[in-house]
Amino acid sequence: MALVVEDGTGVDGANSYNSLDNANTFFTARGLVVPTEGQLLQAMDTIELQCFHGTKTISDSALSFPRTGVADRNGIPYSENYIPPDLIRAQLWLAHYIRLGSDPSAPVGPQVKREQVDVLETEYFGEDASSDQVKLSSLPNFYDSIKHLLSDYSSATTASAGRVIHA
Repeated sequence: MALVVEDGTGVDGANSYNSLDNANTFFTARGLVVPTEGQLLQAMDTIELQCFHGTKTISDSALSFPRTGVADRNGIPYSENYIPPDLIRAQLWLAHYIRLGSDPSAPVGPQVKREQVDVLETEYFGEDASSDQVKLSSLPNFYDSIKHLLSDYSSATTASAGRVIHA
């Protein structure tokens, strides 16, 4: 699937805040291996599960941005059709961590090793094998880029933080 980059205008079918060219420039300048298109999309899947400050500018747009009510780290509001550079960097850094083996979408909780129905016994794999999921807040370049954009409903602790929708 090709990357379709959101530029702040509500691009139809947008699925990324970065192009592969942008990722190439970013990682090459840092002497790092460029994540694949698939890893950039995986990063977007995780980012789109987060709850952000503000309200989507275009209600039927595919992605969470552009938004109103969002400000930079210093509290200066972004314009309503702006994609924050920190969000763009967050996608890149998360794709990098995914490339290195972090899996923010892995199942959460202990994995069942054996179950027994009569007398209800369940055995789990050891504590080390309980989950491969990584806390997003433990990924410093990613979390430092995105934390000021997150609402109080999203702590970015896991990919399954989800959205809160008020009726």
